[in-house]
Amino acid sequence: MKKLILFLLVISVVIFAVTACGTPTEPEIETPEAPETPETPEAKKYTVKWFDENGSLLHSEMLAEGVVPSYTYSPISDAEWLKALEGWSLTVGGAKVEISSLNQDTSYYAVVKSVKKEYTVSFVTNCDVSVNPVTLKYGETVEEPTVKRKGYRLIGWFTDSSRSTPVDWEKPITGNAVYYASWGEVVNVKALLSSLLDGYKANPYEYIPKSMRPDYDKNLVNSADIITDYSSFVNVSGITTGFGEQWNMVIGNIQESGVFFNALSVVETLSSVSVTAFNNYFDKNPADTAHHSFESGIYNVTISFDGTEIFYVLDYTGDFPIIGNETAQIMLSMNVKTGERVVRVQLGDANAFKYVIGENFYEFAIRYLGVRRAYFLVRENNGVIDGHIYEYLTVSGAEISSAADFYITDDYVTTVGNKADGMIGFNN
Repeated sequence: MKKLILFLLVISVVIFAVTACGTPTEPEIETPEAPETPETPEAKKYTVKWFDENGSLLHSEMLAEGVVPSYTYSPISDAEWLKALEGWSLTVGGAKVEISSLNQDTSYYAVVKSVKKEYTVSFVTNCDVSVNPVTLKYGETVEEPTVKRKGYRLIGWFTDSSRSTPVDWEKPITGNAVYYASWGEVVNVKALLSSLLDGYKANPYEYIPKSMRPDYDKNLVNSADIITDYSSFVNVSGITTGFGEQWNMVIGNIQESGVFFNALSVVETLSSVSVTAFNNYFDKNPADTAHHSFESGIYNVTISFDGTEIFYVLDYTGDFPIIGNETAQIMLSMNVKTGERVVRVQLGDANAFKYVIGENFYEFAIRYLGVRRAYFLVRENNGVIDGHIYEYLTVSGAEISSAADFYITDDYVTTVGNKADGMIGFNN
């Protein structure tokens, strides 16, 4: 017991001694280190590629495993196709699939729906007749509508309001369009043929005073009475009446045109037959245009009307003065708007004659026997007649040209030209 008391006393003394030297402190307690947390393994990633409907790459990205990818794509429409995205497939042109969470590299291809665009064609008639619009798909063609207007005929449809560009009905539709109708008054086609056949005749001498025509009695003189020696004074009154070379060129070409006028007598012969045949055809085929051919003996006749001009064509073979036996073609035409008439006569390859009859003029062009060509114009304006003639003559391979102008009033006729200069042997 004494030993235990002594041991406790010794411990107490030691503790007291330590604490008596300064401020007592609490004993340090050692904190144990926290255990290390194990690292989370990095998530796997995969490549996702997005392609358009043609297989061209649109976008590529890397996403973590398990992610459901998505991509926004708007196909580009054009004038022909309206395009919309329907979904995605695993191959070009493949079937649409559901997009699932990633577990590997994946490629998606756009599934696009294409619908042909539709366009509207509208019709403007500018009258009490209406035509419903037509809806067509791109690339289709529109049929010309059938439309009638009392007292008028349809000239045609145009793509512009000024009626300058006709519609091409075979051209495919590529967009909305508006077509404009153009109208003209109804034409009596039967009457046109009669008018043409009654009004094609022309006589250039109608513009020439009788005193200047070759058949005028006072213009016929004896060669013995013609004064050719002017070396001494000669009274003007003693000079025999006659024509100068310039005027003879005018008269000569008019006379040559008469050969072709003789050929036109065939038209007179066939006129009534042609009118009857055409009217019978037209009664069975009424329209604003017409085309009819028939034979009458040796003659082939074609009559046509295109809405603006009426044509009458004769083909045959016959004998002609000076020219001989030749294949001939006669064409008559008349513009129904202006009333202008054109006549063309072809006799073989070397002879052709064309004349035009206008309201106040007459002109013709002629090729005669393959060596002579001429152009002739005569017109009347306020009682004064003026004319022009140009002539080309081929001699031994060389072409000689001549020209003359003439003026006719109630009081006088004057002619100016270079005929003498154009003739061999003349220098003035």
